Amino acid sequence: MQVNCKRILAVSAAVVLLLSGLCGCQGGVPAGDPSTVNTTGDIAGDAGTTATTSEDAGQKTTSPTAGKTEADEPFTDPAYDADSAIKITLKDNGTTASGGNAVTAKNNNVTILKAGTYVLSGTLPGGQVVVDATAKAEVHLVLDGVSITAETMAALYIKKAGKVTVTLANKSQNTLTTTGAFSADGNTNVDGVVFSKESLTINGSGTLTVKAAAGNGIVCRDDLVITGGAYTVEATGHAIQSRNSARFTNGFFTLVAGQDGIHVENPNDASKGSLAIAGGTYTVTAVSDGISAASTLQVTGGTGTVTAGGGEKNAPSDQGGGMGDRWGQNTSTTAGVSAKGFKAGSSLSLEGGSWTLDTADDGLHSNADLTVSGGTVTVASGDDGIHADGLTVIKGGTVTVTKSYEGIEGNAIEIAGGTIRVTASDDGLNAAGGNDQSGFGGHGPDDFRETDSSSYIRISGGKLTVKAGGDGIDANAALYVTGGETYISGPTNGGNGSLDYSQIGQITGGIFVAAGASGMAQGFTSAENQGAILVNTGSMASGEIVLKDSSGKTVFSWMPETSYSTVVLSCPALKKGESYTLVTAGGTQTITMEDWLFGGSGGMGGPGGMGGPGGRPGRW
Repeated sequence: MQVNCKRILAVSAAVVLLLSGLCGCQGGVPAGDPSTVNTTGDIAGDAGTTATTSEDAGQKTTSPTAGKTEADEPFTDPAYDADSAIKITLKDNGTTASGGNAVTAKNNNVTILKAGTYVLSGTLPGGQVVVDATAKAEVHLVLDGVSITAETMAALYIKKAGKVTVTLANKSQNTLTTTGAFSADGNTNVDGVVFSKESLTINGSGTLTVKAAAGNGIVCRDDLVITGGAYTVEATGHAIQSRNSARFTNGFFTLVAGQDGIHVENPNDASKGSLAIAGGTYTVTAVSDGISAASTLQVTGGTGTVTAGGGEKNAPSDQGGGMGDRWGQNTSTTAGVSAKGFKAGSSLSLEGGSWTLDTADDGLHSNADLTVSGGTVTVASGDDGIHADGLTVIKGGTVTVTKSYEGIEGNAIEIAGGTIRVTASDDGLNAAGGNDQSGFGGHGPDDFRETDSSSYIRISGGKLTVKAGGDGIDANAALYVTGGETYISGPTNGGNGSLDYSQIGQITGGIFVAAGASGMAQGFTSAENQGAILVNTGSMASGEIVLKDSSGKTVFSWMPETSYSTVVLSCPALKKGESYTLVTAGGTQTITMEDWLFGGSGGMGGPGGMGGPGGRPGRW
């Protein structure tokens, strides 16, 4: 393609890192000798004090909670004083600890009762470690080669404390497993291998493997922060679940889930349930959603692959709407199951990172507004590539939708920047989607509406390339183009058009070209600053589109990806009062711009053209 109307924007390549499998468990023995053995009662031990430096503390991590007071701040620094810490060596019916009365062990149930730093190592079969301290106790657990297997309870249970931090010691390998269905602890529905009723921070540079035969992997009933470590979590429920909020700033995550990979939701408070991802490397395979937040979801960094619902090839065939062919007709995905890549109950913001999403349902989904301002995301979707019930905004980054039913959808869509490429079996962009029935209530078709005057598409910047089986751009009420570069290939069937709007099609700047079938073709209703043409090129054929000025100089050229019989073109080189030569797959035409529009909005110039102005209602 050669474009001389304006400088072409450079497209940057993105590299998506894949996370390989992590090592298995290996027991370890911390520095210091155990001094007391007591398998039926208290284990003597004085609580150690938290220090700031240690040779084996692992990498320091900056706190992600700038602006909070020190009292509110979680422990994000994995450093500890190995000499003053209490050493707990786990052993079947033989757990030992150093110090006073801060630890008890009965029937392989090890309970930590006081504030302090505890270094755990060894193997504990058929038991658990419980933190049951005071409401203000600051407890720091260091896992240094731990293997705990529980049968019907959490392997690690944070029952009561103030601040709790779990550090994965440098180079340590730790494994926590629950082999059966979970049993409740009184009125508490314990349903995770790691289960915390308090706010929890996990950091360090070791590894943690979590396996749940029934239920969830890691569960936090308050606020969860993970700042480092390498995690392999396999769960029949959610791999990682938090109630009030979750923040991930670093780490390596391999998550396999029978429900969501990461799930944040407070069923009792809709204002909570936010998720922030600032870094880390992720490989997520989930039967339901890959990464889900009932409130806001903000992604500012990170690298990963997310497969939801078996991927786009596993999309159910009962999704609604459209005349184009559907991607993925396999009906094996359970009806009513949401299988999205990133899903937010409130706003979703993608600001950075590099992500590859393969989803049976939407790739990026928001029940409110959705914004992409940076980063790189590649989506293969069995439904919408990007969907928002409210406003969808793309103003930066690189967005590639390789497969979708509808590429980008929202009640309104604004394209202000970025490099965007969309392949869709139906509409490339659709501003009439309404509420997606596959939101937090499950999987299903979009709620399309006959008309909505609030729906529009505005293109003011960026580079947008669309290949569509249905409408290239379906704006419902209005389409406004003020800048950027837009290239549309398709449709090739006469029941759709490259442009579709019911009220206004206006262009005042930028490059806009569309090549598709002529049966439902529309041009622009108005143009300012530059001309806009709509021409019929004859029968469907493939070939380059070239525009030359009166001197024979090429001022625009582009090769569509599909055959076409009509062309819509507007660029700054098209001026009122000038004549041009248009070369297409159908031959050569002379274009004389007596006004800003040539061929009108509903009638076309060229071979078989009807000429004259006039619009047509949108297709609904």
